[in-house]
Amino acid sequence: MRLGRAISADDVLALDPDAVIVATGALRDRPALPGLDAPHVFDAEDIFDRTAGDWRLEIRDLRLSERSQSQVSNLQSLHVVVIDEDGYAKGAGVADLLAELGYRVELVTSQYMVAQELPDMVRVPIYRRLYARRARLHANLVLLGVEGDRVRLKQFFSDEELAIEGVDAVVLSYPPRSDNALARALKGRVPWLRMIGDCVAPRGVANAILEGTLVGREV
Repeated sequence: MRLGRAISADDVLALDPDAVIVATGALRDRPALPGLDAPHVFDAEDIFDRTAGDWRLEIRDLRLSERSQSQVSNLQSLHVVVIDEDGYAKGAGVADLLAELGYRVELVTSQYMVAQELPDMVRVPIYRRLYARRARLHANLVLLGVEGDRVRLKQFFSDEELAIEGVDAVVLSYPPRSDNALARALKGRVPWLRMIGDCVAPRGVANAILEGTLVGREV
């Protein structure tokens, strides 16, 4: 077991393995849309990292839009838009966390419903908490870009454009992309090679558990 280090194809080959199982997971991803490189646009993972072990997230911990820096004086007035194209636990979870911390949250997705990939037994309690904290949920809206404190959207079915104004921070929750570079570098260079989990394709934990079980029996 070797912890706290990255490994290259050469490192693996130096071990002269009979079998290699690659489970390198996935990397965060976001689309190439206007304004997503602005300092007040975050990935959901950024928020989780900032709050890990400390359930307080102060205004000074976020780099906000210019409007926010001059006008926002308390946490409850901070307006955050969460864009969720993952449809699973990440987007709904970060919106739930921010609402719990006192932010004014709007959760937007292009899918038929917010958190549509979650089972009802998980989705319903999250909905209840979000609505109890006065969060606003919007389905069937596609992100076009971010312009300062303005989030540009279009309606999925009609292409009608609209916007959410007065936004202080934007949080993105997009599906990750497979991190399969190591597996590709080892292909044809080891006697037996298998990929499991999100490095094959980003999916749920059940898929990863099943593939780990099957490959463990196979080897």
